[in-house]
Amino acid sequence: MPPLIPLSAADTAAFLAQHHYLGTLPRGTSYRYGLQRGSRLVGVICFGVGASHAARAVPWGPAGAAQVLELTRLCLAPDPDRPPASQVIRQALRTLEAAAPGRYWGVISFADPAAPGHHQGTVYRAAGGLFYGDGGARAGDRDPTGRIHTRRHGPTLPAGWSRVRLTPKRRYLFLLGRPGQQQVRRRQLQVQAVAFQPALPLVWTLLAYLCRYSAGDRQFPDLKIMLSYLSSRAPPAAFAGWSASPL
Repeated sequence: MPPLIPLSAADTAAFLAQHHYLGTLPRGTSYRYGLQRGSRLVGVICFGVGASHAARAVPWGPAGAAQVLELTRLCLAPDPDRPPASQVIRQALRTLEAAAPGRYWGVISFADPAAPGHHQGTVYRAAGGLFYGDGGARAGDRDPTGRIHTRRHGPTLPAGWSRVRLTPKRRYLFLLGRPGQQQVRRRQLQVQAVAFQPALPLVWTLLAYLCRYSAGDRQFPDLKIMLSYLSSRAPPAAFAGWSASPL
């Protein structure tokens, strides 16, 4: 995968206005990176403080909020040759750590089931994100055509609009730092975090390898692929049907 490049706020905002369903660059965005194919920009990913200090205080409490960033935007244009979104996220996290070594403990991100595409966080799980529960209750607005808007109007709605209850957002956390630091920070979490690991598919795969080994077969060409599942480096499609298990 090619390295991500730093982007200006103007270039990022222009790309989001064209390709993202919300069309805006969030305020408080501190790090903006772009994915290029040749000279063409095909994706952006942004990190910042987000809209809620309270949300950043959830993983490690108020004292740790300053060490937490939010993945505020991930937007990839249609391109058959671009890398999967999970790879872009992992590359962006490495780029972020290189830009601010040791400054941040983790990055939070939210999957919005009410958004177009009904996001559940599949790409976050594929990128190694830890699920730490659903957010609080929230409401949205339904316009006269039936479309749901996650950004609400004020107390008074326009004619023909109605207020509706929305499915809570799903919350994910990416730990930063060296492996030893991540283990310490995971133990210090003030929320229960869940990693997504293969259930029955992995069990049957391991049994098959054992049977082949006992029969004298020592050639395992796809073992590296299975190990990539375990290290959360598999493409999103590999995670279909996976189940959650506590860390």
